[in-house]
Amino acid sequence: MKDFDAIFKTYLGKTRAKIGLKKEFGSKFIHGGYEKDHEWFYERMFFSKLLSLKELNDYLKTRKFSSVLEIGCSIGMLPKFMHEIFNNVTYTGMDLSEKSLEIAKVNFKQGQFIKGDFIKSDLKNSFDLIIALDVIDHAYDPDAFLEKIIEKSNRFGYIRSYRGYFEDLTDHKIEYREDEGVYYNNLSIKKIKNTFEKHGIKNFQLIRPERETEIFMILI
Repeated sequence: MKDFDAIFKTYLGKTRAKIGLKKEFGSKFIHGGYEKDHEWFYERMFFSKLLSLKELNDYLKTRKFSSVLEIGCSIGMLPKFMHEIFNNVTYTGMDLSEKSLEIAKVNFKQGQFIKGDFIKSDLKNSFDLIIALDVIDHAYDPDAFLEKIIEKSNRFGYIRSYRGYFEDLTDHKIEYREDEGVYYNNLSIKKIKNTFEKHGIKNFQLIRPERETEIFMILI
């Protein structure tokens, strides 16, 4: 299998313009429904934010960690396509969908996988690194989600949000869409900073990639 740098060049040079995907969430992500053509659907979705994946890959290469939790791991695309990094660590993936986790176990056989709600979960272990890509955008309680990451991370956290960088909001704007069964959150940057300050976390960064302006990363 190619390493991620080779995959990045392939997608950037040949197919990036064709990757764009309409946001389709809803009950299928919990109860399943994309399994039949999962490689087509999930790969398109995974690589739709190609440059931010490159940012993540570069970040991981500069950090030393032996255990990682990925929240919202879906079908295990991250360890599958960044296998050179995740092969050498203890990887745990968590997701709400049992059907997605069944595929993840095939995509990354040495991983450990847990079905559950991260906020309500009773995880006994902590992790050197916690990764959550585009999950906080749909959390029913973004503050509790972030606080749980702070609690369970020994060293690093990498949280990606894709819905925008809202500097003027004093509180999160949370919308529940009944027809999809999903929360859509506009996150208050001020409130995120307040959460870190409340827990005495000073060494964090909020970063916006120059070429993907809606996306930003929270680095702990």
